[in-house]
Amino acid sequence: MQINWVMRFLRAWAALAILWVLASGWHAYTTTYLFSQPDDDCLNQFAKWPDGTTFNEFERGGLLDDFDRNDEASGRDKIFKEAWKKIKDCGAAKEAAKPLMQRVALRVTENWSELTSALRLILLPPLAVLIAGFIFGWIVRGFRAKQP
Repeated sequence: MQINWVMRFLRAWAALAILWVLASGWHAYTTTYLFSQPDDDCLNQFAKWPDGTTFNEFERGGLLDDFDRNDEASGRDKIFKEAWKKIKDCGAAKEAAKPLMQRVALRVTENWSELTSALRLILLPPLAVLIAGFIFGWIVRGFRAKQP
């Protein structure tokens, strides 16, 4: 009985490729945070300090200078967190008013580059291993003696 090594390696590759795709997909699902920028109307309405000055571009992105220790003493940190809570609540209310498919489509289009890079990372390594296996098999077959 002759062992068919090609079929065995192909089956092993298929099993490993499926495991790779599942593990990579799970990793991408659990570690990727699809950030949705708050609605501009909500930002314009609530992204202000008590004196009326608007948040700068970093504060509008949700970042506060962590190096300034006077923030906690002055209450600036608390004011910032309260303003962001209002912004998130406003955005959540507007988001909930949209139909489900519109929300999903918006998230996909906003995060398309992250999704395509994740798909490349998930699908290209198994494909590269398959191609390398075919090339290796072709090279090995080239060194076998031809039978008359």
